Amino acid sequence: LRRPLTAVSPWNTSKDEHQLSRQISLLLPSIFFAGLVAYIFLWAFFDFQYPFGEQTPNGSSLWHLFDGQREGWVSRSISICRSHHLLPEHFLIDARLISIVVQSRHAFLLGHYSLLGWWYYFPTAWFFKTPLSFLTALLATLLFAAKRFFRKPTAAADSRAPQPPSVNFYELTPLAVLFCVYLAVAMCSHINIGIRHLLPVYPALFIFAGMLTRARWRHWPSGTTLATVLIAGSVIEILSVFPQTMAYLNPLGGGPRNAWRVLADSSCDWGQDLPAVEKWIAKWKARPEPKSPIYFSYSGSGFVSVFDLNRVILLPSKSDDPRVFQVTLRPGTYIFSPGMLQSIANGTAFGPWCAEYETAYQNLNVMVEQLRRQPDIAIFTQLKKTNTLKRFDDLRLARLCSYLRRREPDEYISYGMLVYEVKKIELDNALHGPPP
Repeated sequence: LRRPLTAVSPWNTSKDEHQLSRQISLLLPSIFFAGLVAYIFLWAFFDFQYPFGEQTPNGSSLWHLFDGQREGWVSRSISICRSHHLLPEHFLIDARLISIVVQSRHAFLLGHYSLLGWWYYFPTAWFFKTPLSFLTALLATLLFAAKRFFRKPTAAADSRAPQPPSVNFYELTPLAVLFCVYLAVAMCSHINIGIRHLLPVYPALFIFAGMLTRARWRHWPSGTTLATVLIAGSVIEILSVFPQTMAYLNPLGGGPRNAWRVLADSSCDWGQDLPAVEKWIAKWKARPEPKSPIYFSYSGSGFVSVFDLNRVILLPSKSDDPRVFQVTLRPGTYIFSPGMLQSIANGTAFGPWCAEYETAYQNLNVMVEQLRRQPDIAIFTQLKKTNTLKRFDDLRLARLCSYLRRREPDEYISYGMLVYEVKKIELDNALHGPPP
């Protein structure tokens, strides 16, 4: 870090100034060439075609989806590119869509909910999702680097003595810039849905941690030995949760069984466990005891109908699979994805149960209760057409989940599929008892 600072200090030599200007003169053309190559590849990806989808006099018919949306410098920049065909239309539509999505998004962290996220979301997710061995390696490397940075110069009389390994902090500057800039941008984002958005900083951290191999201590193993042990520890940590690595949480976060209470979305479950549910259902069918109904609420993007889940009653889910509205829920086995259990992917009742949800649920429950006592196709069709049944279904599920979250699951199909055996008393309390 010293050389970049001395390059702009008033005590520079003319030689240093010349070297800095030479570096800048080489850097600017490189940046321009890299940008030009990226621009050409972007057009090549879209076959060098501007139009996208069904065309109208104003361009793609999809542009009307953004009518009435808030305007800003991003939308104005996209409009300029659209007017002059500077970028493919498909790319511009996606960019406009993303600019709207990033304004707010359902987020969950340590039992708290938000539409705008938290500045500390990614540091927290990184701390809990990173193997403990790697965290230890980073801490040891920081201590080693700090010791080398602040060490006093060696006396001339000792110049022949063996010197401790040095650290070239100037060469670490790009890694530090990458890590700090990317993390700062991520912390300003409103999309707090997964550690995957922070993956680009890991290579820089890997390289930095590799510096540990140069460390030497008088009464401790060498850095190479310590690094080897920590790498082996990381491998063991990952293998302990394989193949459910997406739900990995280090011991500081409570381990993978506690992942659904700490994080959500792609930091825990991305709907990847439907095959595991299918296998579990097959084993359930082979059990000799009487069978209770199985209810399933799924927050992934897979198609439930593709799997052999014929005996499963589908509750409100994030997927678009067709399902039959259940006028009455019965005691039985309830399977949840964490996103539905935590009411993150619930379309009507996002977040913790509140007085507003309770009032809406009780009002709709009166209507459904009348339908339950006196079935009427015309009334049912009208309630379905006005989305009344959907709102009630979502609220009923959210109320049930708010009760079940108080206790541990009875079984884990995987770390991303939780099973609750719900008895009649518990179900009645959840759906008709005092507000949770």
